[in-house]
Amino acid sequence: MARRFPKSLIAVVAVLALSSPLRAQSTAQDSIKVDLARRILVASKAADVFVRTFTDALPSQKASTPDLPAVFWDSLSARATSQADSLIYKFAPAYTENLTVEELRALLAFYESPIGRRMTELQPQVTKRSMEIGQQWGMQLGFSVVQDLMKAGIIKP
Repeated sequence: MARRFPKSLIAVVAVLALSSPLRAQSTAQDSIKVDLARRILVASKAADVFVRTFTDALPSQKASTPDLPAVFWDSLSARATSQADSLIYKFAPAYTENLTVEELRALLAFYESPIGRRMTELQPQVTKRSMEIGQQWGMQLGFSVVQDLMKAGIIKP
């Protein structure tokens, strides 16, 4: 006697059977994207730039927390430097979640090109100068807001 399967079971089996190739294709695409993202991060020296920016900010952090001993800041800086390569794996999702394989390939081609390599060389200086400009802009903006609030009588001089 032939056994009858519920239509819902047949539908579930059909969906699973049809989606397996899509999942495999998606997994292959994800693997390609992760590889490309890591290669971009290495070519752009993203971890080095991040760690340099991080360690450059430590003196101001140190000044704002004088209760922490110097050995803390020295250890933090040394650990950040020694673990910089781990950032490649941590940063990769920021690329894979937002860029297609084609976009990742184009970005990698840029970083492997002469102008991309030049930009990578200049990135620390560009970042440092941009941060200086941003700090000046923020101070001017804050000063302007304080002046406006004083004029409006909201804060006292």
